Amino acid sequence: MQVFGALVGAAIGIWGGVFPALVFAVTGAIAGRALWRSIVADIRDDLAQQRLIFRLAGFHCKLQGAITPRHLAATQSLIRRLDLSVSGQREAVASFNQGKAGLDADAVSARLRHHCRTRLHSASLAWLLVRLVRSDVQGLAAESRLQATVARLGLPAVLVRLKKTPAPDAPQSQPAATPSSAWRVLGVAPGTQGAALKKAYRKAMSTHHPDKVAAAGGSAEAIEAAKQESQKIQAAWNKVKRHATR
Repeated sequence: MQVFGALVGAAIGIWGGVFPALVFAVTGAIAGRALWRSIVADIRDDLAQQRLIFRLAGFHCKLQGAITPRHLAATQSLIRRLDLSVSGQREAVASFNQGKAGLDADAVSARLRHHCRTRLHSASLAWLLVRLVRSDVQGLAAESRLQATVARLGLPAVLVRLKKTPAPDAPQSQPAATPSSAWRVLGVAPGTQGAALKKAYRKAMSTHHPDKVAAAGGSAEAIEAAKQESQKIQAAWNKVKRHATR
């Protein structure tokens, strides 16, 4: 926020020469720092703001399909920057997890805007949300959804640009699996059919789901390994799922 204020101030003052630009840059930096302190103070004093911003963060980070280690690290970084109390940290994590489960982003962003004293305040919170979500790649649909959210908070949607996946919104390439090996990936004997096959798939996905590993406090390496394994399980299921209806 302080750097942003300095850049804005410099841009305003540069028309008058080097010295005015320097003066405006310093003034902008001071104003930006003051704004950040005001935002932090408001969030600390308003539990509703804490809950709403982290719910939106969880929702938007999950739009790509799974919460990544980078998203988790960015969330923890924001919690530290806000200097929340121990109970506030727990609330933030709980709200983030609630957001992952899904929500009405338009309704939640409207409620958050209502809790902000000014449009500048809500727009600043929107920018914090953008910075958190763009800590890892997302698809075009996720970017469009985030643009709608920040627009409701008073931040121009044109400012939202996320890091794109190599093939936006395209199905991720899955490891190849032969029909016989696919059953083994799911932990059943080749040729298993019906409810037993479906039950094996659900059990395998539940065991290796990245979100479950992350919730259990797994390392970034463990989460990434779970992600790769879940992709392998999904690829195997795609090969044999027609047998589950027999």
